[in-house]
Amino acid sequence: MKYNLGYLLSKASRQTKWELNQQLSTIGLTSSQWAVIKDVSIQENNNNIYITLTSASIAERLNSDRPTMSGIIHRLIKYGWIYREDNPEDKRSHIIRLTSKSKELLPQLEEVSDATIEKAMKGFSDKELIQFREYLNRVLDNLC
Repeated sequence: MKYNLGYLLSKASRQTKWELNQQLSTIGLTSSQWAVIKDVSIQENNNNIYITLTSASIAERLNSDRPTMSGIIHRLIKYGWIYREDNPEDKRSHIIRLTSKSKELLPQLEEVSDATIEKAMKGFSDKELIQFREYLNRVLDNLC
């Protein structure tokens, strides 16, 4: 049976996320929480953290609504993965930063994420993976 391309993309995305959730559950995280930790780790290397590490900017980059992001951030703070500090550039917002716990476990989290993608891409040649990445980037470029 042939499926619609949109259906296949959506199903592959959901299945990959489900698999990642299963793997991350042993560490005590969800894929959505991992996405926030990964985003913050990337942005902490940015020179202008006062803009890039607010809850609103994280939500925007991760295509999430603010209430959902607020809940994710609240749980990450509660369990010691991230913390908030006052934003010296804007008193109405806070800066989200990684705790030492997150920084210490970042390599392990990367391994879990990489292993999930490796499982999903099993059987693809290097050439196919390069083409697949190019195709997905083209789809994203068309939509952004």
